[in-house]
Amino acid sequence: MLAARCSLLVTTFMNNKGFTLLEVVLTLAILAIVLSVVYGTLTSTLSVNEQIDNLFASAEVGPALIKIMSDDIKSLLNASALKHSVQGKDGVIGAWEADRLDFVSSKDSWDSDRKVHAPVTEVGYYLTESQSWPGLFTLIKRKQPFIDDKPFEGGYLFELYDKVRSLTFKYFDGENWIDTWDDTQKSIPEAIQVILTFHITSEETGGDSSGPASEQEQIYTTTIQLAK
Repeated sequence: MLAARCSLLVTTFMNNKGFTLLEVVLTLAILAIVLSVVYGTLTSTLSVNEQIDNLFASAEVGPALIKIMSDDIKSLLNASALKHSVQGKDGVIGAWEADRLDFVSSKDSWDSDRKVHAPVTEVGYYLTESQSWPGLFTLIKRKQPFIDDKPFEGGYLFELYDKVRSLTFKYFDGENWIDTWDDTQKSIPEAIQVILTFHITSEETGGDSSGPASEQEQIYTTTIQLAK
């Protein structure tokens, strides 16, 4: 409405073929106020929309990744014939938890090199620095059909999500939760806890360079009980 009045005022001035310098200055000042209000409303709307998009993306990706990891961990092979069936390392990248878990899974998988199904699979989860989001990490899944003499290395690598803040694994030995697991413990832990933290950001508050970025963290966690 205010913009329409300003436009009408300018048109009236033009039709009258005469206006003072004061009238021009007042008209431009009013237009500047209107444009600043419109711009502020637009940037605020974009900021809110981006925050909502990020939250919905996290809400969808988070549970999906937790389910993928849980399903894999549930299939952890408890075989006395295997000296090394699970290895959990406590890790840090910068100031953030970046643990690593590798294990042998009883799930079968397709070996594209040999063109056969493998009855067991090496699986691993860990973080690497994100190439798209500085300061964040990418969740990597390692997968290798069959088992070789280095069951916690090699295989195919899959990037699952690139806006992860931290990844933590905890292992229950029957009495306590501990940060690492190797062949000095019993064959497999009784339970494994996964804590996955996502970073959610409104890209520098939707364009307002005068203020700090709006940041949030979304944490997903689950505990997987393992059969003895």
